[in-house]
Amino acid sequence: MLRPHRAAVQDLLRRGVIIGGQRRAARIFLTRDNLFMTTVIGHKVPDGSLPCPTCLESKLPDKAHLALDLAFGSKKDLCCTHRPRHSSHLVEMGAALTTGGRAAADSGLSVHLSIERPPLVIVDPRQMVPSPVHLTIGITRRILRLGVEILIADRSPLAWWLFADALAEDLCQEAGVHPVPHHGGNFIGRHSGTIARRRDIVCSGFHGRVSSTRVSAYTRAWELWSGLVPTPNRAAYIPRDEQQRFASDAKTFAGLIHREFPWVNVSPKLHILLCHAGEFLCRFGSIGLYGEQTVEAWHGHINQNAAQFSAETEVQACVCALRAAALAGAATDAVPRVRSPIRKRKPGGSRPALLGDRRRKENKGGVRHCRATTDKGAKERRAWAKALFFEALDRMENWEERKSVDAAG
Repeated sequence: MLRPHRAAVQDLLRRGVIIGGQRRAARIFLTRDNLFMTTVIGHKVPDGSLPCPTCLESKLPDKAHLALDLAFGSKKDLCCTHRPRHSSHLVEMGAALTTGGRAAADSGLSVHLSIERPPLVIVDPRQMVPSPVHLTIGITRRILRLGVEILIADRSPLAWWLFADALAEDLCQEAGVHPVPHHGGNFIGRHSGTIARRRDIVCSGFHGRVSSTRVSAYTRAWELWSGLVPTPNRAAYIPRDEQQRFASDAKTFAGLIHREFPWVNVSPKLHILLCHAGEFLCRFGSIGLYGEQTVEAWHGHINQNAAQFSAETEVQACVCALRAAALAGAATDAVPRVRSPIRKRKPGGSRPALLGDRRRKENKGGVRHCRATTDKGAKERRAWAKALFFEALDRMENWEERKSVDAAG
């Protein structure tokens, strides 16, 4: 899909944009999920030896890649100073792979650094946007699965399945969120934010089942995560103090998970949150402004005004929209707030709903959904709980096996 637009994108980067008679430099940001970004720059899939497209860190310490671990560090070492990638290496590997074929990729991992295909577009790795939607969905699911893993680690066999099954029902009944099929049977982005705010629903199921130390650590992890979620998902420029607080809390969150729950590996999303989300936020002032949802909103705006931004190619139509936005002036998120009507509140606040008030959910007549929709939702929740349970069980079994191997060695 991107290949037909590659020449137009390169021409835009080379020529820039003429706004008000002045030539402005154009910068390209690469956003979406990690698999898409690695595909665009010719990087091996995220399970490669050097999986991160932004920095050079090995996946896990390995005897076969001992030299790379010593040179670049490992994602397992949270205190390691990561070495960034550079666009010059992408240019070099693109030329080598185009002229020499697979011979350049076979030259060794220390040379190609997991770049095994010619890049479609040369992008500065510092301009790869940590997708806030995928980070929120992935890490929220990981923390929910961590709750099941804690019960397994504390040897509570009966509580494993009961917790996962009851968790799905409680989140649906009390928080109003449920897994959806079009997200792989997972919670969508705004539901993940709701779960983070209603974390008491999740944490209440641990009392009396596991040790108080792990309960407090798990509760602290949810508190840190609930403070991290709103910042990258907000399509606005973030104040400097909030940027620094986000970077600090991200390191505290990753350190807490790694220290208190030793079976948790540093996943790609956790690595991006720890090492790159804060850096990107401090460098460009926002993540949500460059995220996938914001890009989709601009795409919809251009499609709705296609007659106004007509051009020979789609990239040139986007340039016309960019020029119109720049000439209209620098609008901030404060402008809509100033112009929006504000409803005056009554003195003393709203009257609380009485027991028989129709505003209360239990007093509303009728049913919200038909029986087939209700049964389908219950089936999806059971499937989500089952998948969460078996993923946690498989992870803990692998961890126990690694401990036994290390003890025998």
